[in-house]
Formats: sequence, structure tokens, C-alpha cells
Amino acid sequence: MRETVLLLFLATATPLVAHDPGLSSSVWQVRRNQVSAKFTFAPADADWLDLAASVPLAVEADGVSVAPTAQLLDVGDPENVTLYATYPLRASTSLNPTLRLAFVAAPMLPWGHRHHSRILDQRGVLLAEHLLSATHESAVVRLPRLQRARPLFARHEPVAASQPQPQLELAVRKPKSSLVESRTATRRTALAATVAGSFLLVAVAVSRWWRRRR
Repeated sequence: MRETVLLLFLATATPLVAHDPGLSSSVWQVRRNQVSAKFTFAPADADWLDLAASVPLAVEADGVSVAPTAQLLDVGDPENVTLYATYPLRASTSLNPTLRLAFVAAPMLPWGHRHHSRILDQRGVLLAEHLLSATHESAVVRLPRLQRARPLFARHEPVAASQPQPQLELAVRKPKSSLVESRTATRRTALAATVAGSFLLVAVAVSRWWRRRR
């Protein structure tokens, strides 16, 4: 009897120990103005989720939550359920732009489920990859500065040091030569009249003094 019970216990416990907790994956590609994602789940794991209404991973760009603008669910493959999503990406002014992925679907999946994420740049070069789970549900990826924010006002391009700097020409209105000569003549005439008047006054004073002495 005891042997029968032990055999039944081992027969029921072995599948639980050998059961694969499940593995899903996603591939992310960062472009100039958006991030595209492709999620792949086994049908047994996809049954735990509502992929038609939500995405399994939440996205933050530079600390700001980003919602997908487009989603497409593909159930045509009997072995995999694929979800495509597109996230808008604004121009970052940060010196170190980041992308944070959070495995928000982990609590809804069987315990031990793992999610493998690969992040690529716009040329397909691998930037990072992470294995997410219920105990390690988020990861932060540093992104290259794909584009720079436009300035509010247009800036002048700096002039290279090798190029000669343009000299500012100040427009000074110069007097004409005839006007200068006229002013000079007027001044001379006034000076001559002043001298002549002085001599006349002296002559009158001397004449009066001489008459008085006689």
C-alpha cells in the first residue's frame, strides 16, 4: 500500500518539477522618431494575457511614460502569438537619453516566466539585452543621441578660425572741400575785422590823449 502511494506521489510530482515556466521574447528597434517592438509568446502563455488590449511591457523615455500609437496582433502561427507595437520617440535634450522597459505582465503569467528583450539601434546593432521576470521586472537602456532638439531661435554658424573675419566699415560723412574752405575764409575775415577794430580803438584813444596834453 505504501509503495502504491509513493508511486502515485512521484507520478504527480514529477511533471511539476520538470515543467518549463515559459519564455517569451521581444525585439526593440530604436529609430529617429519612434521605437518599434515585436513581442513573441507561446500560445499557452498568451492565453494568460489580453494582448489585443494591452502590451506586456511598459515603456518610459527619459522618465516619461510612452503609450503605443499602433498595435497589431498576429495569431496566424500555431506555435507563436506575435504582437507588434510602435511607440513615438521625441527628440531628447538629455546628454544621456534612456529607455526603461518594465515587465508589467509578469504578475499575470505563471510563476517563473522569463522574458528576453533585445534592443537594437536603427542600423540593427545590438545596444543591450535583458532577461526580465517577476523578480527582475525592469531594465534601463542608454540610447545614443539620434537627434537633437531644434533651438527656439536660429543660430548663426561660427566662423572658422582659418577664415578672415569680416571687418565692419563705418560710414562717416565727410564734409566737402568747398564747405571747409568757406568756413576757413569766414573765420579769417572775422579775425581780420577783430584786429582792425582793436587798432581803431587804440588809435582813437591815443588821439584823445594827445589833444588833452595840448
